[in-house]
Amino acid sequence: MPRHLPAMKVASFLFVALLGSQNSAKAYEAGVWQARYKVYVSSLPLGQIDINGSIDEQDYKVDGNAKLIGLIGAAFKISGGAKVEGKFDSPHSTQANAGYKFHYKSPRTHDSISLKTQNGSVAHLSARKMADPLGTRIPVTQKHKQNIADPITAFILPAKNSDGHISKEDCNHIVPIFDGRERFDLKLSYKRMDKTGGRFYKGYTGPVVVCSADYRPISGHRSDDELAAFSAKSKNMEIWLAPVVGTRRLFPFKFLLPTPFGKAEVAADRFHSNAKEIKQSKLSE
Repeated sequence: MPRHLPAMKVASFLFVALLGSQNSAKAYEAGVWQARYKVYVSSLPLGQIDINGSIDEQDYKVDGNAKLIGLIGAAFKISGGAKVEGKFDSPHSTQANAGYKFHYKSPRTHDSISLKTQNGSVAHLSARKMADPLGTRIPVTQKHKQNIADPITAFILPAKNSDGHISKEDCNHIVPIFDGRERFDLKLSYKRMDKTGGRFYKGYTGPVVVCSADYRPISGHRSDDELAAFSAKSKNMEIWLAPVVGTRRLFPFKFLLPTPFGKAEVAADRFHSNAKEIKQSKLSE
């Protein structure tokens, strides 16, 4: 195997991964946010991910673009993007009717995935079949395509507190993800409270909740996949959640991911969110 391939797999894994309360009459239900994430592995810069998102009651739209470079010099370059547009089943739901698209390219290869979900289950999927010369890839069954979310929708999480304030209860989630090829869970649990800030940071300043994340591969991966096995054994994965102003939703502010090459960090150095006016329904005019 070429020496650069394991590094490419780590970068691709990061790329894919990054790219409930009751409403009250006084609560906002709409907001927009923009975030810029810097990506590091073992403190070495790997690239940047830019996110733009909006939520209008239960409707949402998120667009992300990324550029990643080699871990050592310019051994490889990956660029691409992911976007999703959908509607949550309810204000506090994690399931949605959504359309998700992902694409990337490198000097050696390119790929794209188109995924549509309805009520949290796969309704349409377009993705190139992955090679399986050794027959070690675990099949994705129809059951594995139910009660899931795409990799972006999965991280637009509902706040647990009825007042919308961030708290340790916001880590009480099992995040079921299907990226078009692999099905896995991230079991979140409370680790600590922290806050945003830093010398070069711009944007939301306030509390964030830090969740430990337990990666549980289910299907679509190879049984001999070293990265999947490494991630499943790791106990040091973290996801930091920040509030999206104007909504009862949270979105990742930072990821800490152990890799065979050292700790990977995907952290926002810009995280702006603002409340926006809800569009008035024509039925109420």
